[in-house]
Amino acid sequence: MKKNERIKEAVKLMAENCNNKYFDLVWYARSNASKHTNNVNTMIAVIENQKRIEKEYPEEVEALSKDDNWSHGFNSGMLAASRLYLGMIEESVEDAILEFPCLDS
Repeated sequence: MKKNERIKEAVKLMAENCNNKYFDLVWYARSNASKHTNNVNTMIAVIENQKRIEKEYPEEVEALSKDDNWSHGFNSGMLAASRLYLGMIEESVEDAILEFPCLDS
C-alpha cells in the first residue's frame, strides 16, 4: 500500500474512532440511566444506547466493569488523540491543539 493510501486509511480510522468506538465507550462509562428518572423517554433512550454498546463492544464493556479507571482512561485517551490528529488534518494544527483534549460525548 502506498503512503497516500495509508494516510487515507489512517484518517478514515481516526474519524471512526472519534465518531464511533471510543466516543461510544467514553459515553457508556459516563452514562447513568437512573439520573434521568424524571424523563422516562430519556431514560429509555439511555438504556437502549447502553445495550447497543454492550452488544457492539462486549470485551471493552467487560473491561470497563472490571477495571473502570484504566479502561476508561485508555478509551478517553484514544478519543482525545484521535480527535487531535484528525483535527490537525481536517482543520488546522493550531485549532486542534486549542481544542485538545476534547472529550465531549
